[in-house]
Amino acid sequence: MLSRLFKARSTRAAVAVALVATAFAFTAGSPTSAAPQTKSLTGSCAGADDASRGLLAAFGGALALPFTITSDVPATLDPEAPDQPISFTWGITIAASVTSQIAAIDPTLTVKDLSLDMGISGPTDTTEVQGRPGPVDIAITGGQPATVTQGPFTGTLEGIGKGGIIKYSPKKIALTISLDISGKTTDVKVECSAPGTAATTSIKIPGSPDVVQPIELEGTANSSVSVDVLGKYVTDGTDENGVKRPVQPETLKVVEGPGQVVNGQVVVNTGAAGTTSSVTFEVCSGTLPGTNEVQTLQIDPTGEAFKKGVALTVKLGDEVSPLIWLVPALWRGTTPTPQNWLNTANDYILRPHELPSPADVQAALEALPSIGGGGVKVTAGDKAGLYNIEFVGKNGEKDIDSLAIDRYYSVFPQEVLTGIIDAAKGLLGGGAGGGPTTTLPGGAATVDEAIAWVDLQIAIEDAKGIFRDWTRWGDLQVQRLDLMIKKGLSDIDVNAAITALTGLFSTPPQAATLTAGEDPIGICSQGVIDVSVAAASVEGASTGATGTAGTSGGSSVAGASLSLAG
Repeated sequence: MLSRLFKARSTRAAVAVALVATAFAFTAGSPTSAAPQTKSLTGSCAGADDASRGLLAAFGGALALPFTITSDVPATLDPEAPDQPISFTWGITIAASVTSQIAAIDPTLTVKDLSLDMGISGPTDTTEVQGRPGPVDIAITGGQPATVTQGPFTGTLEGIGKGGIIKYSPKKIALTISLDISGKTTDVKVECSAPGTAATTSIKIPGSPDVVQPIELEGTANSSVSVDVLGKYVTDGTDENGVKRPVQPETLKVVEGPGQVVNGQVVVNTGAAGTTSSVTFEVCSGTLPGTNEVQTLQIDPTGEAFKKGVALTVKLGDEVSPLIWLVPALWRGTTPTPQNWLNTANDYILRPHELPSPADVQAALEALPSIGGGGVKVTAGDKAGLYNIEFVGKNGEKDIDSLAIDRYYSVFPQEVLTGIIDAAKGLLGGGAGGGPTTTLPGGAATVDEAIAWVDLQIAIEDAKGIFRDWTRWGDLQVQRLDLMIKKGLSDIDVNAAITALTGLFSTPPQAATLTAGEDPIGICSQGVIDVSVAAASVEGASTGATGTAGTSGGSSVAGASLSLAG
């Protein structure tokens, strides 16, 4: 997604931004849960101030980052449980493919002002765990992955409620990348958002079925035990309003362990003598509504003659929408295409500019097969050019791939900006700080040394008078002119140049996720059945395909484990 900017010095900036745009791998610290929860989220990062936004705009705007989060939190809790410890350890892993590009340019990069905060919502008084590490230098070796970890950042769940789902989501992700551009330290401030749930802690939801525990049985070796859990161990739950919620028998399923549901009963497959088979089952009394995904589309509202948009297309996966026009219907001329735009753009300089209506954006999105009619609801946002896109109907209550901008036709054309940047690469390729991009004459280490060497060679040729080597003398003069140009350009402020260039153009549209879609949550409870097989035959023990719950030869089985997850 990033396009290169200035060769050498600004390639340093591009690669530095790219390395931060690599996957974040989070590794757990001291466990507070037997099974840490791992989730991958797609984040969106952008510049936090005008200078940083100007720099990132030259690379295409917002950055899409994949995040992998391992949250060391309790998987389940009893209602009103005592305070619980939680922790998160964050790390940055730079892939070998990236280090191979940057090692020769900047072997050490500094990342500072990090905010790695997790937001917490649900039935707990705790709202966040802050991660605020100090600056870190990342050493780069070409072709070798580089990893640096931060944390663990610890916290405590306090004031745990009676039921529901505690959700952990990235709340604030921000960082500053310190770069060396032309011998000057330049800070690029970045803020990221990663909508979605990284992990959950389940508390028995009011209204979920009540499950009697423990369920401890005995069986025979390499056989099976059929357990009527719905008839003997599961009863209707009561919600927060005191209303009974009937058990839904069709929801009974085996979650884990050697078993299956047969004719409405859980059948546990037993092992060899002296072993215990443990099966976790789940049953529900309904579902809580999920969350509709909401994405945003921001279009530059600027209507200046030389700095305005004309049309755009949006894509979802490989599907591309029809044109979304920013020109009134009566003033639309030649339909923009990638092939004709550079020749057509001037025709739109004096044409009116008009932001599309939410209905226009909705119609274009509904033309995508995966969205379809009634698949989205588009409304105006709280500022000009902002559109809220809620996925509804068949697309409601589930995670949706992120929309992206396919083409943006503007005056001046964005292709011209790319051309200017490409031309600037040749002009700003060398100079102080970034070092020469080609070998300097005379084996010089700096441009100044090279100029001195060329001046000496010219003086030597001049001393020869009419016997001088005129071809060499001419080549030396050309070399000197080229070196003087390099020297004159070495003090150019790259950030200022980028900001000035990008400021001439309309800001490309940006699509982002505001609220991640989530599936409905079942109002469910879990229980565990432990079936033990004695090491030796027990007189009167049940055999065959069925067993008697809680008895074995007329006596209860001791020591079976208890597990209940709501």
